[in-house]
Amino acid sequence: MSLPFRTPGEDAYLMALGRATFIFASLEWNVIGIGERFDPGFIYASAKMPAGSIAQSFILLLNRIELKDEERRGD
Repeated sequence: MSLPFRTPGEDAYLMALGRATFIFASLEWNVIGIGERFDPGFIYASAKMPAGSIAQSFILLLNRIELKDEERRGD
């Protein structure tokens, strides 16, 4: 037995929305993973943060890291 969706939507739009949500979550976890490598515990600190707070914490973390000029350039 199949029930109709209560909220109608175009299949193409809903597929795009699902893809965008998946990509956003994947990128967010990439940021958290990188943050954890530079600052162990970042993953736990970000557990209850919204995305904007995770981004701000990540930016602050990156600004604290001292890299040599050649490391910044990727030499």
